[in-house]
Amino acid sequence: MSNKKSFSSLLLELELDDYVVIDLETTGLNPKRDCITEISAYRFVNGKPKDDFSTLINPGIPIPTFITDITGISDFMVQDFPVIEDVIQDLIDFIDNSSIVGQNIDFDYAFIETACNKYKISFDITTLYDTLPLARMFIYFHNSFNLSSLCEYYDISNENAHRAESDALSTGLLFLCLIKEAILKPLDLIEKINFIINNTKSLNN
Repeated sequence: MSNKKSFSSLLLELELDDYVVIDLETTGLNPKRDCITEISAYRFVNGKPKDDFSTLINPGIPIPTFITDITGISDFMVQDFPVIEDVIQDLIDFIDNSSIVGQNIDFDYAFIETACNKYKISFDITTLYDTLPLARMFIYFHNSFNLSSLCEYYDISNENAHRAESDALSTGLLFLCLIKEAILKPLDLIEKINFIINNTKSLNN
């Protein structure tokens, strides 16, 4: 059996032959106060990006200057794009019942959940995978765990960092790299690393 076929078989066994990677850009960090400015969701099938759902969002509030400096997304850019109320159901339909992957996924999920609750959209919690703790577990020796640094480590192109579409695609590729890392590690080592991470109060990004 070839390595490619073996990896595909592993993804199927792990029920990761079909997953959706999510990345959002927002006006800030608080999902109760801040708003989404961009959404991207990439569907990976058998380890390959298959389809995507990506759009800018008009947040309905001014985008802070420091956010524009980071993301490049300005009030002018989003003024003719839909508001989240007109988009959130399409996103949920795109995700369907797939597992969700993200870099610091709790952040993105909190904004999606807040929008769904606000507009009374049903969103059953699916399995969530977070590349951040996975990276800390499997390449614990690395000196930084932000997305740009992890992409550099694995030679993943992310030329348009801090934009949702580029970050979502990069995160999906990163997730595959981390699954391959897991294959190479003995189970007892994984358990020890996981114990250390879960019992460490703080780890620097």
